[in-house]
Amino acid sequence: MPSNLIVADLLLNLHLSEGRDPYPLVRLVQVPAAFRPAWLRRLFLTCASAKLLPASLEIWEALRGEDHDEAVLNCAAEIMALGGDRQQAAALYQASLAKDPRQNPVRRRLGELLSPTRPDSDLLASSTLNIYLYSYNKAQFLGDTLDSLARCDLGPAKIKVLLNGCTDDSLAVTEKAKERFPNNPLDILALPINIGAPAARNWLIAQPETRQADHTVFLDDDVLLQPDFLHHFLTAAKSRPHCGVVGCKVLFPGRFPRYQYLYRNVAIARPGILRISLDTPNTQFDNGLYDFVRDTANVMGCCHLFTRQALTDAPTFDLCFSPSQMDDIAHDFDLALRGFDVVYCGLVGCVHRQMTGNIASDTHKAAKLGNVLGNDVKFYYRFQDSLDRLFALGRDAGPEGLADHPSSMARPPEGMA
Repeated sequence: MPSNLIVADLLLNLHLSEGRDPYPLVRLVQVPAAFRPAWLRRLFLTCASAKLLPASLEIWEALRGEDHDEAVLNCAAEIMALGGDRQQAAALYQASLAKDPRQNPVRRRLGELLSPTRPDSDLLASSTLNIYLYSYNKAQFLGDTLDSLARCDLGPAKIKVLLNGCTDDSLAVTEKAKERFPNNPLDILALPINIGAPAARNWLIAQPETRQADHTVFLDDDVLLQPDFLHHFLTAAKSRPHCGVVGCKVLFPGRFPRYQYLYRNVAIARPGILRISLDTPNTQFDNGLYDFVRDTANVMGCCHLFTRQALTDAPTFDLCFSPSQMDDIAHDFDLALRGFDVVYCGLVGCVHRQMTGNIASDTHKAAKLGNVLGNDVKFYYRFQDSLDRLFALGRDAGPEGLADHPSSMARPPEGMA
């Protein structure tokens, strides 16, 4: 049934989710003339979302001259940027903003295209830096993370790995990884029990090296890193005199990665309710739209950098959120309430391979769900006396909500319509 566009549309989504090039599917589809413009639009959005440059450019030529909506213009802008034509990319984003000026990320991305951020690689050599990891029984993931870290430019950074009561091969994996870091001392702290994520972070912060270093990086044990991530983080930190923490764009693994976590701000803060904005536009693929630097209220804790002053003024993650969930958000809020800048650097992409909060696949999902819901309640009461100040932070960050995560797919993601 080569003319069944409903099935063809489903196959496009299936190809993307399975990491297969969706464009060869076009050769099999016989599009009725009346549906050709809509099919081309759908196909372009799919290929552009997957950053398939040759296919996207070919389809874009067939779409030229039409009056396109914002979703098409946004995807076309990123395809032009991917191909090196920043001027055309900026023009397309300007056309998109003319249609809907509420698209905050589009405005920020346009600013990045017009005035690109230049990472300063020299900052790494002139900075003292710690890289801290903690892990619990993820030997294979931990080994992959350390291999990824070894491929990064680390300068003179010192590395510490806290093994949180591991009973698997994590210690042997970490010992073997030392040979991958001939220029960076790697120390191992092997604890006899699992003390949870907040306490593990605090244990590492309490190390003497933390007070001696300009910056400290925390990494989860299941991330894959961009080789120059420290260049970007240090540049972003230097650009703000009151920087407390810098985080990045976090992605699901896969050939065509989807957004897992970007940045969050305070959406509602009043007696009885505290809500933060969406972490991502749901199910959207990383096409480059969020490649910019901005101030925010929270970045994800799987890959972030702290300044020394931030860890001096806010030296602990709250143990009330043990064993995990919400402690990194609360710590970012603590920093923001103390006047520190929380910075999102979308020029860095970090692949996060396993979400501890994904209760759907956990054999103890009911118990874990109870912990997550309990931490939500704790989170509200922890900041109950700061709701007005948190709400002011949200206003300072600019309009948030749906307009801060516009859809660049053919159909609006769930929850975004």
